[in-house]
Amino acid sequence: MSNKPHHCAKCQVDGVCDAVVPFEAERENAFAVYWKCPRCEERSLIISPLGPWLAPTAKMCLQCGHDGPGDDQACPTCGIRIAEVLSAEEAERPDEELLNAAREDFARGTCRRGLTIVNHVLRRNPKSGEAWSIKGQFFQHLGYLHALKAAMGEAVRFKELGVSGSEKSGGRRWWQFWK
Repeated sequence: MSNKPHHCAKCQVDGVCDAVVPFEAERENAFAVYWKCPRCEERSLIISPLGPWLAPTAKMCLQCGHDGPGDDQACPTCGIRIAEVLSAEEAERPDEELLNAAREDFARGTCRRGLTIVNHVLRRNPKSGEAWSIKGQFFQHLGYLHALKAAMGEAVRFKELGVSGSEKSGGRRWWQFWK
């Protein structure tokens, strides 16, 4: 999964993100990140699940969206423990700080980690307009219109309940250094 940059075993360096594209676009449930070694220029492809389209529930995996045992144990579907991606210390940070970290992850190409952070914010604050904006922009970039429509419908539903938290950034774009 694109939780961290791909590491070139031959050159012993981290790759740089070359592109983020849809994967099996008709299903709208995964995306691909192409990594390129800055030394040998070898390309690698990493496939990641899109994860939940809507606000995640307490027992939902923030990576793949399936019901699981919670964040402290490995998801039976994707095998990831959220603590491997988002430390307990990071998880306690304010929403604004987390969303800035998510933007940095998207720009770096570690989009699965960025989505996990956004989903974490939405789990604890489903009224966060900025988190919905980031998620929607990513779905739109992939061309996943059904996912985008579902996520924006959920955002509107929560907005009608009243916006909470700081929404200072006004939906600014977080992307993109990759194609």
